[in-house]
Amino acid sequence: MRATTVSRTFQSAVAFMHGFAPEIDVSRMSAVEMADNNTLCTQQTGHRCTCPAVSSGFLSSFSVSFGQRSSAMRGHPAVHRIASKLGIAVDELPRLSDVFDVAMTHFCHGLAVGCVGALFVRDAFDMAAEAGRLAVSGEQYRRLARLKLQPLLYEIAHRMKRQLHSAVSLPKFVLYSGHDSTIEPMAATLGLSNGVWPRYASRLVLELYAPAKGTSLDTVANVRVLYNGKDVTRQVSFCQNEVCTLKAFLDFVNDGRFSGGPGENGYKEACQSHFT
Repeated sequence: MRATTVSRTFQSAVAFMHGFAPEIDVSRMSAVEMADNNTLCTQQTGHRCTCPAVSSGFLSSFSVSFGQRSSAMRGHPAVHRIASKLGIAVDELPRLSDVFDVAMTHFCHGLAVGCVGALFVRDAFDMAAEAGRLAVSGEQYRRLARLKLQPLLYEIAHRMKRQLHSAVSLPKFVLYSGHDSTIEPMAATLGLSNGVWPRYASRLVLELYAPAKGTSLDTVANVRVLYNGKDVTRQVSFCQNEVCTLKAFLDFVNDGRFSGGPGENGYKEACQSHFT
């Protein structure tokens, strides 16, 4: 078995590593690479990390902040209550995820929420969840999420393929540490997101199961996907069984005509289209 994990926040990544292999001293790890973006994209995948359609307002975004732009959200009574409590207009609201983050920090640590009150915290939570649901139900968000995470998914799938065919020993466990704005679009791309804001320490695990090296390994090797510890393989967009083939994963990331939308011939062309 080979495992790849995408985890939210560096602290949660360190905690995951300790749970996975407690004998490892993470402070002495030398094989740590830093990406300059929250897509964890590197040029080694053959995909350009600068994608105009994504960098134009979506690079640091995920479902909550994306869905907040909806006219349905701006007209919601709870959104108006939030703006009123903050003493600003609805159009001046910061990201609802930021509002909720601050409110929940007080609530979870037993601190007074001040003049905003408990209803404010509830409104912030409900509106963050509703904005997320609105986002993932729309084609525009799903297309942008796929473009944003395509290089990372390509890298993961081909890491797995190299594990099957390489004559030398390769890492059996790879950990990527990102943010909510990495985890949620990736879940949306795989067909796993309902738009709810990923909770702290959320993680996606992709496991490779393969027999001994031989012929036609791509078709007999299987991939299992877990989201926060739950086996969700059957829900993955390119999987139709409880355990699906690596070939299905490779076909998904190698799609010549990019499945993010009609008329685009591959990732490079799709990146030139602006959806925002």
